[in-house]
Amino acid sequence: MTRAEIRTRILRALNDDPTTPVFWTLDEVNALIQEGMEFLAETTQALKRTFYVPLRAGVAVYHLAGCGDDIVSPYRIWLPELKRRLDAWSLTDLDARQETWMLTTGDPWIWYPIDWQQFGVWPVPATGGGILELNTVVWPAALQDDRETPEFVPADHEALVLFGEMEGYLKQYDVGRAADLAQQFAQRWGQAQDRKSVKQLLGAFHVRERHGHGVSSGE
Repeated sequence: MTRAEIRTRILRALNDDPTTPVFWTLDEVNALIQEGMEFLAETTQALKRTFYVPLRAGVAVYHLAGCGDDIVSPYRIWLPELKRRLDAWSLTDLDARQETWMLTTGDPWIWYPIDWQQFGVWPVPATGGGILELNTVVWPAALQDDRETPEFVPADHEALVLFGEMEGYLKQYDVGRAADLAQQFAQRWGQAQDRKSVKQLLGAFHVRERHGHGVSSGE
């Protein structure tokens, strides 16, 4: 469905005119559709993109905003030249490994999240010139006009209609009707989650065994 079709479905369900609504502006309904898209993207992790970032000598920490637009979080990081998938560790894991891990240099084997907008690689690259391939979960691109369709598969477009209806009834203080729609929305959302689980299961076949980490100490 296009944005115009989704908006029309929402307004008709709310007993409002889809062309010149009385209780809503078209911009308000468009914003609801965008909010629903972002909710689905965050909870189902259905939208993914790949970005390529230069590996820089002596640089351990990378900012997501500098890696690509609209990144929610990375879920897999590769060194394509070495055909190496970096293992995901936590800062606690690294601290437990050795107290001076931040001084270790070499080709990275591990990546670790720092906060919602930064991640690091370890060991710290001694030389640059390589590439980090980031497989990431992303926010949906904003719909620019009524002819555009959401990035989600068509089966999830109905969930966006239900989300808009639910928010509309909440605005009208019709909590009972909103609760009914919330259950329908949860069912649609659950189907999207099921698709995500299938993708995760297929991806598990590509998980590699952890190898020994060949590094050189910078102490």
